[in-house]
Amino acid sequence: MQKSSNKTESFDFWLRISTLDAGNPVRVPLTLYRRAKLTIEKYPKLCTGVTLNKREGQWRATLVVERKGKKPKAKKKIIGVDIGMKHIVVASGGEQYGAISDELARRVEKKSVRFSRKQKLNACLKRKGLPTVNLTDHKAEAFARNEIGQALNQLVDNLSKGSPVAIERLNVKDMRFKSRQMNRRLRASQLGYIRDKLKFKLDERGIRYRSVQPAYSSQQCYRCGFVHEDNRRSQSEFECLNCGYVENADVNAARNIAKRFGDAELNQLHFRDVKAVLQTRFARRLSPGARSASVRLDTLRKRERRVSTTVNQPDPTPCHICL
Repeated sequence: MQKSSNKTESFDFWLRISTLDAGNPVRVPLTLYRRAKLTIEKYPKLCTGVTLNKREGQWRATLVVERKGKKPKAKKKIIGVDIGMKHIVVASGGEQYGAISDELARRVEKKSVRFSRKQKLNACLKRKGLPTVNLTDHKAEAFARNEIGQALNQLVDNLSKGSPVAIERLNVKDMRFKSRQMNRRLRASQLGYIRDKLKFKLDERGIRYRSVQPAYSSQQCYRCGFVHEDNRRSQSEFECLNCGYVENADVNAARNIAKRFGDAELNQLHFRDVKAVLQTRFARRLSPGARSASVRLDTLRKRERRVSTTVNQPDPTPCHICL
């Protein structure tokens, strides 16, 4: 990046792009909008990474500035944030932000249907050797991202000063549902965008955060630590089979995420190994009653095997966190 000369008033920066032809880079003029100018005046040091995107026939550049100063150390209670498909975000204190409105749900579903049709069209076009169509629905994305931005602004504004935040370490690419319709809805809900946008807003406010292992946080009881899929009765209901703890399912998950802020052992595990560790911890916590806990776990495992071999059993849709 290089500032333009004072004689040039039509643009603000030159963007230098290296090419395969050594010594002959491409220089592109950039014009900044008002907010970008104010941000660069406040934080003049730019990072070297620049992202270029083409949208509606126009190229747009995303610049990153460097902020001085370290984030304050944690002095208050850790806040866990659960990212979901019913509410955009839910905090461990019980606050729910960005309930999926009827209009947003309608647009998301409409986008999912449109996406499916375009995929089928592209498959036909590829077979015929014709150019494919763009799968992006800019209007639906803009509407959804506006709702997401409002919800995240409310969350960040309500955070206590000095409270660190625990965020789910989501890997959206590996998430899968058994239903194709739910997979389309998952893509349209933009969980990855919510995660990245939340990190951006926390960085902007100088709030400390950490990405934690979210596996089985929706099936684990916040009070006693017992883990089982039947603990989560529905998308919004949680009732522990061991201690009877009842709570909103997303709030329970957010509280488990907050507890994992400093759990180095759990955060280093692959999600497939998390359940075994959580069950071992639960058994040790009940010692000397660990034997009764293991008996309970064995009983539940036998129950799982019986249910899996029964014909025409309903298949509850899994939470995205546990995939």
